[in-house]
Amino acid sequence: MVKYDVYTYDVSTDSLFIAFPVEYKYEKVIQINEDFLMEIDTNGYPRAIEILNASSNFNVEKSFLEDVHKVHMKITVTDMEIIVEILLTLGNK
Repeated sequence: MVKYDVYTYDVSTDSLFIAFPVEYKYEKVIQINEDFLMEIDTNGYPRAIEILNASSNFNVEKSFLEDVHKVHMKITVTDMEIIVEILLTLGNK
């Protein structure tokens, strides 16, 4: 079983990892595009996402991503698309 923190940010690689705070059995990672990777559990549900080049993708300085106060993520999967909604409340740096 895997259980991650809700989010982590690595300034050296500029990568943001966001997960649902539940235990699950890891199955695989699928690449959404060159900067977005999604972790899937053994039941086929998306459980986490890693965003590479996060500061560029969110159009903020890296220091802002080091001071995230709140993270909300919603992933909706349909037959035709995967919709990822991410809301970050950043610090006052």
